[in-house]
Amino acid sequence: MEAIKAVLSLVPAGAPPRSAHDALALAVHAILEFDGLRCVAVNEDAAQAAGSAPASSQPLDQEWRGEELYSFWYKHASSPALLVVKCLMMEDTMIVHAASDKADVFCLDLR
Repeated sequence: MEAIKAVLSLVPAGAPPRSAHDALALAVHAILEFDGLRCVAVNEDAAQAAGSAPASSQPLDQEWRGEELYSFWYKHASSPALLVVKCLMMEDTMIVHAASDKADVFCLDLR
């Protein structure tokens, strides 16, 4: 619960979750933030600039909410690796795919 409260504090007032899909993507984000990863971007342009940036959380902007696809880029203070997490909705399943620039790949289906 602490993780979700902490992440909700990063959500801009004008862009709260508007659907169950948004809430599930935000829960994935909360778990990663709670585990020590810091979201450095929510779109491709910002992600390119974040490659050399330090690992510090930025408040989510208006673009964090997707329709069927959510994208988040993370860094950890102990690693220079950039981790991209994509959450894709397919019917009643959210497919979470995470890949680092160090070749680690993880996949999880949430229902």
